[in-house]
Amino acid sequence: MVPIMALRKRLWALPLVPAAGALSLLAACGPAPVPEPNCPKAESIAGRVVCPPGTEMDGEKCIQTDVRIVVQCPEGSHFEDDACRAEIDTSCPGGMTFEPGVGCKPIIVQIDPAPSAPVGLTPAGGKSKCPAGMAFVAGGSFKLGGYHASAGSTVSVKDFCLDLTEVTVGAYKVCSTKGTCPTASLKCNPDSSSWTAGDDKLPLNCIDYIDSAKYCSSVGKRLATEDEWEWAARGGSLARKYPWGPNEDWDKVCASTPNKRKLPCQAGSFHSGDTPLGIHDMAGSLWEWTTTTRAGDNSQPTDMAIRGGGWDIIVGFPSFASGSRVGYEPTYRSKAVGFRCAKGV
Repeated sequence: MVPIMALRKRLWALPLVPAAGALSLLAACGPAPVPEPNCPKAESIAGRVVCPPGTEMDGEKCIQTDVRIVVQCPEGSHFEDDACRAEIDTSCPGGMTFEPGVGCKPIIVQIDPAPSAPVGLTPAGGKSKCPAGMAFVAGGSFKLGGYHASAGSTVSVKDFCLDLTEVTVGAYKVCSTKGTCPTASLKCNPDSSSWTAGDDKLPLNCIDYIDSAKYCSSVGKRLATEDEWEWAARGGSLARKYPWGPNEDWDKVCASTPNKRKLPCQAGSFHSGDTPLGIHDMAGSLWEWTTTTRAGDNSQPTDMAIRGGGWDIIVGFPSFASGSRVGYEPTYRSKAVGFRCAKGV
């Protein structure tokens, strides 16, 4: 018979765990050092030495293999990669980002410098020099558009102000009540005269050049020249074919396509067709009187240029182009002709 040897339990070698704080290492049979009475004992079964569960024979001794290690890190830290490591708050205030080893850093956004504004869009000082309801248009030089005789000629305009909308029925009523602006001839069309339509927001039609100029003078303004009008409609040096851009678009103008109209639209109804300065209805709504007469461009030497195209147009979208023009005698009245005022700076 093989004698049963009194076996002493020994702890399994535990790895050294570096930690930034206290560690508690516990073995299955009790805290280290393990008291001898609590160590596992070998037994003899059928002439064989058998080690208790959780141990194994190592030479002549049963050694513990089932070792449980509990690592307790200080508050504010956690165990990671064999060490207690401090908890790091990576949250940062708005406009900052966390960078390891550095902390919160401001988020730097690269902002490209704003391009200089196209000529004809902003006043030099950045503040409007014009009364309320008018847009400041910085002057410049350009080549006239269109297909008339003077098209392609280089012209220049000085800084000026231009009404954001065509003169409305309501605005003209103010002048007429003062006895300054006549109304007797504002019913040039029985079905399409805006003066009798009962809507003060409609642009005034059926007005000739003479009464248009009289109204503008009564409010301290004047009619625009043909060159000023085109410069504003094309967006200054942006040189737009139409006030909104290069392409035809019936949805951007007050016209009789696709729906036949009996009257012009309320002033400023088609914002998507505005110029870059927010000037309304420079295409569609009403043709507008200007102070310019160019003998070679008109059928009569005294004809005054009108610009912009009218609400009654069904086909012929090019009439809405910034360079399009027609000339009529100063006493001409039409359901599709109105005006807006300008002012020097």
